[in-house]
Amino acid sequence: MHTRLLGAPVFVAGGLDDPHGTCPFPYTRTDTPEELAKAIQGIEAIIYHWLPGWATDVIKASGIPAIEYIHRIDTADGDRSVPRLTIAHSQHLVDYIHLVN
Repeated sequence: MHTRLLGAPVFVAGGLDDPHGTCPFPYTRTDTPEELAKAIQGIEAIIYHWLPGWATDVIKASGIPAIEYIHRIDTADGDRSVPRLTIAHSQHLVDYIHLVN
C-alpha cells in the first residue's frame, strides 16, 4: 500500500527472506543496524510494524518521526518511546497497548 499509494520505499529489517519472489511489493532488505541506518538516511518519516529490537533502536537513534501500525497485541511489544503515534484498526487496541506497556 505504501509503495503504490505514497510512492514510499519499503525496508524489511531481518526476518524471513522471500526466496520465491512472492512478496507483492518491492522492498530493500536490511539485516544489520548499519544497513538500516544507511537505508533510512534522508527519510522524512517512518511507518513501521513489528520490528526487531535492533531496528527500533536504529529508528529511535535516527530521530526520524515514526508511526507504529499495530495489527494485534502479540505484535505490539516494541519500545513505546519510539513512535510519536500508534495506529491500529481500533482505538480499543491502541488504548489497551498503552495501558499494558
